[in-house]
Amino acid sequence: MIQVRRSSNIFVLFSDRVAIDLTAFFSGSVTVNPKTQVLGISLVTGKTAELTPAALDLFATIDSVSWHSKDEIFEKFNIDSLEFDRLLNHGFLISDGPDDFASGMREMDTRLDRANWNPHQALAYVMSRWSDTSELRETDAITEVLGDFDSLVSAYGSPPNHYHHVKSISRTPLPKAQAEGELFKTLLDRYTARVFKMDLPMPQEDLSRLLHFTFGAQAEIPLGKGFTVLRKTSPSGGALHPVEAYPLIMNVQGLECGIYHYSVENHSLDLIEAMSLTDARDFALRVTTGQDYFASADLLVILTGRYNRNFWKYRNHAKARRVVELDAGHLSQTFYLIATKLGYGPFMTAAIADHLIEEKLDLPYLEEGAIAVVGCGTSIENQERLI
Repeated sequence: MIQVRRSSNIFVLFSDRVAIDLTAFFSGSVTVNPKTQVLGISLVTGKTAELTPAALDLFATIDSVSWHSKDEIFEKFNIDSLEFDRLLNHGFLISDGPDDFASGMREMDTRLDRANWNPHQALAYVMSRWSDTSELRETDAITEVLGDFDSLVSAYGSPPNHYHHVKSISRTPLPKAQAEGELFKTLLDRYTARVFKMDLPMPQEDLSRLLHFTFGAQAEIPLGKGFTVLRKTSPSGGALHPVEAYPLIMNVQGLECGIYHYSVENHSLDLIEAMSLTDARDFALRVTTGQDYFASADLLVILTGRYNRNFWKYRNHAKARRVVELDAGHLSQTFYLIATKLGYGPFMTAAIADHLIEEKLDLPYLEEGAIAVVGCGTSIENQERLI
């Protein structure tokens, strides 16, 4: 007899919405009735589902440790076979069954605690992942690629002022800032590129410098038994450097198109999947949720976070995930500066198909996840520099 328990990782959301009375509507009148929708969010599967009062009663009564028979659930909580199966499939109930699905759900249910996630941060992570290229178009339908700003202002009103002012006691003018030296020139030359020459491959030497000085180890420092930190060109919370780089090569001399992992230890590219140029550019388009200008670049670099490395130190910490994302931000700016210095137009986007990336790279759920994409190519001269 199969037994079940409640998942230890469930959130419940009460959402107020309005519903049209269809009977009144077809009688010639429109009646709008308020309705409270109860949604369950399973961190095991990342799925949401509307919950019945019986399901809420079930979740509030049984715990995530004790096992209960199927017959007992049916009898005590007025749940039928159809709803029981739905709660199992969505990861709200966990079964002790011997099949692969049941064992997989048990593994996923314990992984959140084992990976030391703060549950509220895990909820934000699960609910903010995108699955496909439709997400950007749905959330940004009012604008096109670079933004129809007149439409934005018309729809939303004027934005908050581009300069921020605060109440102050006094104002002290500062000496004029002097932009002297190569560093300041590179900073001023930095911008986000969106149009690229596709007939001029990147030399491997440039790729090597770009990857090594952005993601590579400049020194290895043993701090104790089993604990070594790496020195890199960007800071990292706790000196843990959990961000990994997966280059998608599309136009680099002497390199096969496809997805690679940049090995920091060996300063090498490890091929994960070879692709044709057409397939590589199509995958780039899907990864960046339909932002077609990025698919014409020489390469993308998918940035992922090894959450299990950060959470080893910052266990169940409300800020731990934020630190991983800040690390990715540091790395993207370093990437920008090096690419600019080498003569390439860089870009970065967080509008990515997280779920698609994680499936393609076979990343372990809740242990390593996609954060952002950076990339670059030979920029076409005189394009408008908005960013």
